[in-house]
Amino acid sequence: MINGLFMRGMVMIERILVPLDGSARSEEALAIAGRLARATGASLLLMRVITPEQFHMHLHTDVSEYMLEQMRKMYLEEAETYLKQVMASSRLQGIRASSKVVVGLPGDCILRQAQEYDAQLIVMCSQGGVREEGVRWLMGSVAQYVERQSAVPVLLVRDERLFAASQKGEAPGILVALDGSPYAETTLVPAAELAQALAWPQPGRIHLMYAVKVPSATEEPGEAQEEAATYLKACQERFQTGDLKQYGLKVVSSIVTYRPGEPLWQKILATSCHDTQCDIIAMATHGREGLPRLRQGSVTEDVLQASSQPLLIVRPQLADIEHVTQASKAKHQQEAP
Repeated sequence: MINGLFMRGMVMIERILVPLDGSARSEEALAIAGRLARATGASLLLMRVITPEQFHMHLHTDVSEYMLEQMRKMYLEEAETYLKQVMASSRLQGIRASSKVVVGLPGDCILRQAQEYDAQLIVMCSQGGVREEGVRWLMGSVAQYVERQSAVPVLLVRDERLFAASQKGEAPGILVALDGSPYAETTLVPAAELAQALAWPQPGRIHLMYAVKVPSATEEPGEAQEEAATYLKACQERFQTGDLKQYGLKVVSSIVTYRPGEPLWQKILATSCHDTQCDIIAMATHGREGLPRLRQGSVTEDVLQASSQPLLIVRPQLADIEHVTQASKAKHQQEAP
């Protein structure tokens, strides 16, 4: 299927990986994956992971190797049949799709398949469901593992309900959470690609939100807020006249402040849901600290746990950070007298 974005040579998302666990819940990622594929002409790879434990369910220790092999074949054939049925469903009509069944640990298999498939995006449900065999992927745990480790952006969805803006005939909006660091800024390009694809043929919408931390309960943001305004202006200029102009997006920005002891994730959700009416939240896995907070959790994961909205998560790569840093230096040199 040839689409407008492809004809205009603006396709950036060409391959999308969609992990499924056989449950209706996991299939709720198909709606947005299909929408993206139709807009960009991207192909989908539907994958299902069979865990090693499944081959030994309901089996006694005295079962022969032959019977174990037959059970193994049965599970694989059932998984392949399931994926073929999903590909043949009306949800993916007219979309180039293929399937893959693998055996192993779900999180590791998803990451490995994304690399082998050279996917530009992983779309998966953030919550799984109980399977017919009584085995559960624990999709929430798998999704968390994938978003922490993935080298490509991960779009996590809760369900397949239409975006609020889409129901009004408007383009879905994406809130991009920024903190002034190159880490957080690596989210801009994936968010721009997603906004353009979801809104096509309308212009996509992006809202840049900068979170300013006020040192104490009695102090005012002052200089930090001025720096944030300058930073957001520079980011908007990238969309208006710079390297992100090609996406043709409508971009606005805002500053939110939070004080010690005040959860930042609540500010992000309030801004997204109430103040900006955005449909998707885009965040990097870590910002100013530059370190993944795997044990204690992070603002990103707090938002993931609390939000009912889709969440685009980007794990900054060194090359992306260097690109952002170099672009910033080049801009400052151009503005220098």
